[in-house]
Amino acid sequence: MEISEIVIEKMKEIISFREMYELCLSKKGTCEGCPYWKARQCTKKSTKDVLFQAADVFEEFLED
Repeated sequence: MEISEIVIEKMKEIISFREMYELCLSKKGTCEGCPYWKARQCTKKSTKDVLFQAADVFEEFLED
């Protein structure tokens, strides 16, 4: 996979995080029926994880 494709994938991941976060806020504390709730555990990535991974990829992209 080329670096530009990796950067685009990370951008999409950041965009999808916003959708996941908004869904969490709308559920108001209940995870039942949430597509990210699997086997009694939230599979939504944390903001920190998403941003750290994206920052690494963007930094590498900008250095090239």
